[in-house]
Amino acid sequence: MSTSVKTTVEIEKNIAEVWDVIGNQFGHVHLWSSNFLESKPGGAQKFPGLDYSNRITTTERGKTIQELDTFDSANHSLSYHITTGLPEVAKNATAVWSLDEIDQNKTVATFNFSMEVKDFVPAEMITKIQMGLTKSAIEFGKELKAYVETGKSIATKYIILGN
Repeated sequence: MSTSVKTTVEIEKNIAEVWDVIGNQFGHVHLWSSNFLESKPGGAQKFPGLDYSNRITTTERGKTIQELDTFDSANHSLSYHITTGLPEVAKNATAVWSLDEIDQNKTVATFNFSMEVKDFVPAEMITKIQMGLTKSAIEFGKELKAYVETGKSIATKYIILGN
């Protein structure tokens, strides 16, 4: 069984500035998302304009590695899958991020997060997983918006890191 969440956020910045954060700085997600305590780029270059192919992150659950599957600067989209650090209930987890320009100072970011759940997971737990993914995706969008618009992480980041 599979579960997925799609969230969008409207950001008051041009598409190039938003792409710089989610695309060009893919390996530095910890700067704005409280889901990640640390992050750094890794892996060999696979895509033009990006000199790495994955990011190595530390979360509250431990180390994760997200491997880029696509990276398209021209269309402002990327996709990745988790190779290390999957939740115990997951067979696999993927994400697709994309940007759409509304006008020269407004961009919509869309995030699709998907998880294929292992067969032994009961339906009621899948519902809880879906609720958790939804909450996390909404917070992710809010944190990105705040960071891109202000250049600063929002309070949840500082509380989690103890700053």
